[in-house]
Amino acid sequence: MEISFRSENMKIITVHLMSLTNSFTRHNLFVSEHDREAGRLIIPGDLLKDKGRMQLWLIGENRCGRLKERKDITILAGENERR
Repeated sequence: MEISFRSENMKIITVHLMSLTNSFTRHNLFVSEHDREAGRLIIPGDLLKDKGRMQLWLIGENRCGRLKERKDITILAGENERR
């Protein structure tokens, strides 16, 4: 699975994935400088074992402090795609 991102007002530091179907499924992925410049982060296919709805949080910083952006995504059965 690949997450593409673009930000004009914050430096993305981490991506937090949280399953809405299994409260124990939470993953923090730190964004490297290379990923930040490319505007994408590749998530290993075997990391997300639960299918269904998830919350994806982009967490970053700017001159005013810490910022968060939340998106709801769906992991499809048999595929690691986002909707």
